[in-house]
Amino acid sequence: MARYRPMPALMAAAATALLLSGCSGGEETPPIKPKSEVDMGAWKDVLISNHNASSNPDMDKLYELTADQCDDTLDEMRTGLAIAIDNHYLTPDTTRTNMMYVCPGREHIVDDALKAMQETDAKIREACRAPKELRTSDQKMWTDLEGC
Repeated sequence: MARYRPMPALMAAAATALLLSGCSGGEETPPIKPKSEVDMGAWKDVLISNHNASSNPDMDKLYELTADQCDDTLDEMRTGLAIAIDNHYLTPDTTRTNMMYVCPGREHIVDDALKAMQETDAKIREACRAPKELRTSDQKMWTDLEGC
């Protein structure tokens, strides 16, 4: 599977989307597990064997970071993933694994965020390919952000 590399403007676009988005009601969110209920040993083993984590990851810190991430909105997750991917800090698979241990039932937001990132990237590519004189106002915004 090809590795997704977000365009530099993606972070700015995600921030813009965050400002323009509203809150929506809906389904009840699955709970975040208390640290005492998370199988820290199994989680650590999965990270080391499947995600090339160091042999001694700080699981307490990782729990805190993941628990915070479990409440991310789609736009927050998209922005966080864009930054993490760009900086080779974290992969979507690792994020999904972390959430499976800390807040099972919420990891779908990782896939939703990746889909949103790909849709934004497609809009940027389309805008950059469009002749300047025929660009819509949205396409002009994307090309200004991207510099193409």
